[in-house]
Amino acid sequence: MLRLAILVLAMAVVIQDASANGRRPKGPPVEITGCISRGVEGCISISPFLGRGYDVSSINPLPARREITLNGTIKTGAVGRCMGPPVLENISWRYTGGSCSPFP
Repeated sequence: MLRLAILVLAMAVVIQDASANGRRPKGPPVEITGCISRGVEGCISISPFLGRGYDVSSINPLPARREITLNGTIKTGAVGRCMGPPVLENISWRYTGGSCSPFP
């Protein structure tokens, strides 16, 4: 019973430390080249030509429908508008010179 109490106390300290002053652990940085696409309910995602897609619904400004290279960090513990792929924050992007098909 004492071990359980110590474990619960230790977990509370870790959670409190991570959320102190609104901070949370930063996710890993990501760099992706691909085309963005719009989904339902405000979902904006990017999928590289090979690999997993990411929720970039917070991208601002929204790029024109041309290929971009995007940098961001994975927002830990977040469920985004796209309901599945990892959510990116702190997004910056630049055009690559490639083209994409029009938005659906």
